[in-house]
Amino acid sequence: MPIVGAMQMVSSLNVILKRYCRLITNNFLSDEGFTLSELLVSSTISIIVIASGYALSMVAINANSTDKARIALNNKIDNSLNYLLDEIQSGRSLIKDKSKLPDSCKNFEGNHFVLGVYLPKQAIKRGDYSNTVNSWQSVNCPIIYSLKQEIQKKTGQPITYKLLRKGPSIDKKGFYTSANPSTTVITDSIDKSPMDDLLCSPKWDKKIIKGLIICFDPDLKSAEIAISARNTITPVRNVVNRQTSGSFSRIFEREIMGNIPVEGGGSQCNTGCSCNYYGTQIRSDRVNFTIDTSGSMGWYRINGKSLMEHAKTETIRLIECLKDGTKLSINGFDHRQNYCFKRPITINSYWKNKAINCVSKMYAYGGTNPWSGLNKDIQDQDVGQIIILSDGQTYPPPYGRCFYDGRVGWHADCYARYNEQVRDNTPGGKVTFDTISLWNNFCGTQDYQWLGRLAAKNDGECSLIK
Repeated sequence: MPIVGAMQMVSSLNVILKRYCRLITNNFLSDEGFTLSELLVSSTISIIVIASGYALSMVAINANSTDKARIALNNKIDNSLNYLLDEIQSGRSLIKDKSKLPDSCKNFEGNHFVLGVYLPKQAIKRGDYSNTVNSWQSVNCPIIYSLKQEIQKKTGQPITYKLLRKGPSIDKKGFYTSANPSTTVITDSIDKSPMDDLLCSPKWDKKIIKGLIICFDPDLKSAEIAISARNTITPVRNVVNRQTSGSFSRIFEREIMGNIPVEGGGSQCNTGCSCNYYGTQIRSDRVNFTIDTSGSMGWYRINGKSLMEHAKTETIRLIECLKDGTKLSINGFDHRQNYCFKRPITINSYWKNKAINCVSKMYAYGGTNPWSGLNKDIQDQDVGQIIILSDGQTYPPPYGRCFYDGRVGWHADCYARYNEQVRDNTPGGKVTFDTISLWNNFCGTQDYQWLGRLAAKNDGECSLIK
């Protein structure tokens, strides 16, 4: 019985009881006494009120038990989803078909293959950060996730599945250990079928495994996951839950070894942080983020989020990682230059919060003109590495009069001449240009691929992120 209905019934009975109480009171005050029928009616009403109160209490207790079971199930699925998404972000690429597993890694526990995660090579000690590729350690087998049907402890109990993980364990320093891979239970109570559908992005592949739905992007770098679960742990029946989330790998198919040492030696990020920006390593203690905030950054979406939102999230993550003492400047550009600070700041807790607040307020609007900002930043001795992130073609185009010597040509060539003839003779040295092309391919050396030209001419690299 619903709680509201039970309360209405008790309220109606209370009205009737009050009437009979007045009748009983009047009889006490008179000399006539009670008739047998009045006593029977009063007793019956009392029993009904007591029974209704008991029923109301049971409804409240059952509702409370259901809420507790639902919260427990929600926490369980939320924790497992976060664990799975975190390993996707740490991985190099995904495996969606069992047949694509390496021959030596095809054995795993469970009835149903869910997905695999290839892991990148690891630099175990500081000396590994060199140009010697062989100093990085490989992880022998990918992480494998699978489902295994749970044993039904009682007749009639719903069929559910455990989500298993087979792969390397993580040591106390946070490294994967390839030796002796183990199988662990990530969660249980996965339902035998999805509660609801999950709409995949166009050209993405959908895979349904019992209560799991996974959407894989064509490059096997991203996944969107829906988990449907059913409570079988507590006696409360018919408690179900469904959660969805998306994740993309931060590791990209290009060789990044040799880029990690920075001026003065060591990483510019705190211990435990991934010191790269969409795979681009922070190589200087004087770093500049030049971020496209033009209108097109709000057009395209990855996993339901705009490119602008993805760029803000990744920039804030890296700002939080930077060590105190690092010089930082941030320039958001559309048809204007939107500097977070008039000049580069030195990172501490105060300025870190200021920088994060500035980035969080960025929004997509207007055109794409980075040139006046780059002209200014390359001349600043507190800038040693410029990381440019953009999704579109520039206007004005990447060809014009050089701020330095007045020659007409590619801006990339202008900056290369300034680096060689001016910056190379200063205490700050040359400025490296690393570039990131979101969604659209502006890497390469074609005339329109301005990001690739900037990086190639100024000792940097261009990464295409889709």
